[in-house]
Amino acid sequence: MRTILMVDNQAICREPLAAVLRAEGYHTLEAGDGVAALRLARDERPDLIILDILIPEMDGMAVLRAVRADPHLRLTPIIVLSAVRSKQQILDVARYGVRHYLLKSAFSLEELLQRVRYCLGEGSPATVPTVNVVTPAANSEAASAAAPRS
Repeated sequence: MRTILMVDNQAICREPLAAVLRAEGYHTLEAGDGVAALRLARDERPDLIILDILIPEMDGMAVLRAVRADPHLRLTPIIVLSAVRSKQQILDVARYGVRHYLLKSAFSLEELLQRVRYCLGEGSPATVPTVNVVTPAANSEAASAAAPRS
């Protein structure tokens, strides 16, 4: 059974997602802060980490850096699931090999499950949506590019 570490300080987010993952046949571990997450990751060596950025004790970026620096964990796939919508934040996590960044305000359970399956080698790349975070500036550029010309 594959193990997934869910890291989010908000139990209202973490617990239902962990329940969905368990219903899909995964073993889940849960952490509400960065220190607990890193301890669990080192002790249990999960197959996948779903990580929030805004967590107490040690933020998600610090956890990400520590995981990538640990020789036993450095190749562990990570999905970031966060409310942080910053393009810079997305670029920062990408520098650490994170290719899956979901916004809490805009993801679906099916999308999360597709990415989980893909990260665990259980799904095909064709079923995984690409990351597309729309910022207000990008949205207005797209709208003006699509507007009919007179």
